[in-house]
This record gives sequence, C-alpha cells and structure tokens, in this order.
Amino acid sequence: MKSNGPALQVTDIRKTFEEGSQRVEVLRGVSLEVAPGEVLALEGPSGSGKTTLLSIIGCILTPSAGEVTIGGERVHARHEAQLREIRRRSIGFVFQQYNLFPALTALENVEYALNVKGRKGRRAIRLLTWNQDAAGSTVVHQKPCSSTRNQRRSLVVSDSAPVAK
Repeated sequence: MKSNGPALQVTDIRKTFEEGSQRVEVLRGVSLEVAPGEVLALEGPSGSGKTTLLSIIGCILTPSAGEVTIGGERVHARHEAQLREIRRRSIGFVFQQYNLFPALTALENVEYALNVKGRKGRRAIRLLTWNQDAAGSTVVHQKPCSSTRNQRRSLVVSDSAPVAK
C-alpha cells in the first residue's frame, strides 16, 4: 500500500441492480476522497445507497462503473482472493448486529477473529487489554449475553480492526 495521497478515493461510482427486466440504479456517479486520519460520516434516508456504497468501498460488492482506490491501490477488477486480502489488511467493518459467537468469551471471540486474519492470541490479549477501559475489566471472560451493549460494541471494534502484516 502506498502511503502518499488519500487513504480512500472513490471516483464516479455507479451501481445498478437488475432483477428480471427491471433495472434499479442505486448509485449515480458518487465521488469522494478521504485523507489519512480523516473521519467521515455517511448519512441519508433509508434506500439512498449508503450500505451499497460502503459495500463497494469494503470490496464486498463491485461497482457497475467507477473506481475505488484504497491507500493508493486500485481495487476494481481484482480476483476474490485479492479482494479478501485487501479486506483483511485494510478494512474493518462494525455491523449493527454484533455477530459475536454466544458460546465464546470476549477473549475467545477476539482471538477467533484475529486467527482468521492470520494473527494469534497475543494480539487478541493486547487488543482486549487496550479495550478494557472502554468495555469494563470483567468483560474478558464473559460471554456476549452477560455483557452490556457497549461492551459488545467494544469487542466488535477489536474484532474488526484491520491487521497489517
């Protein structure tokens, strides 16, 4: 990944969904640029294309037209394995539903997510230790059903953190 330039650049993104003979144009020429360290809020009414845009930026959907560049790396026209690596290395998602394994403790949930990303348990422990101030020190050995909503959110942020090589 290149370090100069924008962290994210979206240029003239278009997305059309086809269902039978119907075409629904969800995104029509969306462009934006996000500098490293910049925070961006995406808001709009239901059905306005927010989730579609985030899914394209997150390499889950492909645009019908346009270009996405993450850290100087163009992501369009990549194979699924390459997109998976870009997601693992550069993108973190925090979903509205927490998607935690109910049978695992907080520590085990974070360890699992990091193992999938190729990192082992020590990093999970460091991330949980870092998040204990926000989540509460007893959350490490709790299962999600015993944790507060804020504690679960903090765990999901730990799970979703991109992992650099």
